[in-house]
Amino acid sequence: MKGRAQRILISMQLLPVLAITALSAASFARFSRLSEGATFILFTASSAAVVYSLHRFVGENFGDPKVDIGRNEHLTEIRSVLPFVIFLSLLSAFTLLCFISLREVLLVIPVGVIVWTYIFPVFPGGVRLRDFPFVKLPLLTLTVTYVTYVIPMVSMGLPVELSSFTVRAAVVFGFTLPFEVRDFAYDQSCSTLTLAHSLSFQALISLSALSLIGATLLSETIDAIYIVSVLPVLVCCSYSQRLQWRDYQYLYEGGLILYGVLVVLRTYLKNGLP
Repeated sequence: MKGRAQRILISMQLLPVLAITALSAASFARFSRLSEGATFILFTASSAAVVYSLHRFVGENFGDPKVDIGRNEHLTEIRSVLPFVIFLSLLSAFTLLCFISLREVLLVIPVGVIVWTYIFPVFPGGVRLRDFPFVKLPLLTLTVTYVTYVIPMVSMGLPVELSSFTVRAAVVFGFTLPFEVRDFAYDQSCSTLTLAHSLSFQALISLSALSLIGATLLSETIDAIYIVSVLPVLVCCSYSQRLQWRDYQYLYEGGLILYGVLVVLRTYLKNGLP
């Protein structure tokens, strides 16, 4: 039962959805305005569920099915319910869209366009946005940072600070860069060039570590303590080169979830429930 639950957790991409939700919540919690941002946070969660479910569903038609990186290992368990999950997530997202502010709606529209072109082959030759050389990681980093930091800040009427934007982007980049290693074979089968095709395994993990160190130097104390504490774990586990496909999600997306949760808890402990 436990093994089945873990497989469903991975197959349905629940960890990245929780990671984005936690990061969005962290942005509102920093200013003790978590309750104010509750609707947008829920909208972010529903939208992320749509995006990752669609990406899972559509992505099955790309790449070499013989490439075994664990991507489709447990897809058979959820294939029959995935359209239903997409429908419910869409229904939830469109319902919540009616309750967020017009400013937030306008800020979300460009993300919708980017996501659509990222998932579906809208470019000539049946190419998706993610298939362009070296686009996937920078696009993911900037989009997640925009959704989880920029939009909440603008929504609260607060200035977008370059230092805070850089910290959030560095954290997202540092925790997602190792996925370039995990997806190497799949991206190669899609003829997609990524950093993993230009840099060695050790160089990629070192770049991930440097990104987190940079975030540490620019971040607040508790964030610095957290990033420093998990950095050795990330580096040691990555250098072992023994991680399975699902382990990347547990370790790296789990790290993003913990990062967001700690920020929320800090606010709660200092100021009470925001």
